[in-house]
Amino acid sequence: MCQMTITLRHADGRETIHRDITRLDARNCREITLFPLFEDAIPLVGFSVRKIDCLSGRVYLEEDPS
Repeated sequence: MCQMTITLRHADGRETIHRDITRLDARNCREITLFPLFEDAIPLVGFSVRKIDCLSGRVYLEEDPS
């Protein structure tokens, strides 16, 4: 079970907080904060989150279509 908290800031300005990695929808996400792995938000300019590996803390990105 993933114990991290994931905060996503979307392109339209909405901010959503997730605790269940299995239900995470990060399409069109512009900023991501993973706690406790990262204390600061990570801007995602030109990228969207494709997948987050809960065990390793890796965030897999995909480039937004131009």
